[in-house]
Formats: sequence, structure tokens, C-alpha cells
Amino acid sequence: MGTAAGLVAVLGYYVAVSVPDLRARTAAEKWYPSNFAGWDELAQATRMELGRMPEGTRVVAGSFKVGAELGFALGDPRIPVLDHPLNHKHGRAPQLNLWGLQAAPRSEWQEVPALLVMASSDVPYKDLLKRYHRMCDMVGPLPPPRVVNVDHGSQRFLLFRLDASVPALGTCTTPAMAWVDSPVSGATVGRDFQVAGWAFRDGVGLERVEVLLDGAVVAEANYGLENPGVADYWQISNDPNHPRVGFTATVRLPGEVEPGRHWLGLRLHGSDGAVETWREQPVEVR
Repeated sequence: MGTAAGLVAVLGYYVAVSVPDLRARTAAEKWYPSNFAGWDELAQATRMELGRMPEGTRVVAGSFKVGAELGFALGDPRIPVLDHPLNHKHGRAPQLNLWGLQAAPRSEWQEVPALLVMASSDVPYKDLLKRYHRMCDMVGPLPPPRVVNVDHGSQRFLLFRLDASVPALGTCTTPAMAWVDSPVSGATVGRDFQVAGWAFRDGVGLERVEVLLDGAVVAEANYGLENPGVADYWQISNDPNHPRVGFTATVRLPGEVEPGRHWLGLRLHGSDGAVETWREQPVEVR
């Protein structure tokens, strides 16, 4: 009886995570099923980017998981993979070497256009900036990415176009990093509330931060406030704006926003014109 109940529970879980709307509702939960999320959206975005790039563009994966999923979706079992802690943790690094799928240094394929695809959620957030800098070591400064946020950004993919215009050497530039200090995830807020946090982008810095609710802009943040603790924590960060990377914003919700759960997010504008949408967090509007 217990075995049958367990089987029903497991099958029910897999059914639930296969339904996009149900899965998205768990986006802020610790048990969010990231291994099952976003691969169709990533494959679609990859096809679209390849369609905009020169014929012969190669796909390079940021980890073995991305390589395996894209290989299946695109019908290409020979996608090279960058070195990644996941490859070693799961014992895939020796296999990739044996199969000839360990990506060579970019200096060996710089003349061939490539689409580099990574999942930023493949590493803990505290290690993400180190991962970006390690990628700079392997492929050079990272150009502005196409961001694919799935389930409010709980699964987040970045696609980088690497062609002859992108240098293989130079100061490390990375995607943006951000955090909302208040309100915290799941907080209850009134129709007028304050948002505070920080954001930076290595190599070039940020120019503006917009606050979003359910994907719509609800406030322009006052960006550039002093927050020296950010550079103290992210010690390798080379954002030229440090320590002025803090922001605050006052949100005044219009009448058509109904009480209940909504998703608070950020849109980050780089000084080079690049725009990235950050992951969202839930708030309960009274």
C-alpha cells in the first residue's frame, strides 16, 4: 500500500511539473523543478538566434546539461561543451574529453562564428560572478546576451553571439547582476511601496534600472546610490560604477492592479545600450 501511494505521489509530481502554469507557480519555492523546466523555450530561442547568424555558426554549450538538452532538441550530438564544475561533479568531464566534445580554447575557433548558450542557474548565485569571469578566461569578454527567463526567471538562460567583432581578449565584461533587498520575496505590500536593492554589470556598468510588476514598468529607480558592501562581497567585480551601484524606487500601483499575488522584477540598462530583464519575485498586494 505504501509503495503504491509513493508511486502515485511521484507520478503526480511529474505530471504537475509538466504543466507550465502549475510549474510557474512554484518558481519561488525551494523545490522548483529546474531540471525539468525551460528546455523547449531554450531550443526555440537557440533556433531563432542561429537563424540570424551566418551559415556555419556553431553552438557551444556552457555545461554538459545544456549540451545534452540542445543536442537532443536540435538533433546535433556533437555540440562542444565548455569546462564547468557540473561536468566534474557528475563525472561528465572525462566522457566529454573521450568523445572529443570538450570545447577548445576560443583562439582555436575564433574565426568561426559561434552561439554560446549557458544556464545561469547551473551554479549557486554566490558563485555566478566567478563563473562569468571564468567564461571570460575561456572565450573572452562576453557580449550582451539574449536572456531567456522561464517561470519568472527561476530557470534562466543566456545566449551570446560570438563572432569576429567580439574580441577573444580584453577586460572581462559580463551579464548584469542584481538583488532586491526590499521588499523580500513573498512580502505583503500596499499600493504604494518602496523598492531597494543593488545592480551592477562588470566591464561596462549600468546606466538605468526600471522596476517591473508582471512585466510592466511601474517605476524608474534612482540608480547610482553608494553601496560599498556590494564590492566588498563581490570582490572580483570590475564594474566602473562601484560603489555607486545601489538603487531605490517608489512604486505607486494604478487602480487596475488587483489585490493578490504579483511578480516584481527589474529591467537593467547597460551603459552600452544592452538591456536585460532580471528574474522576478512574488509579492502580495493588499
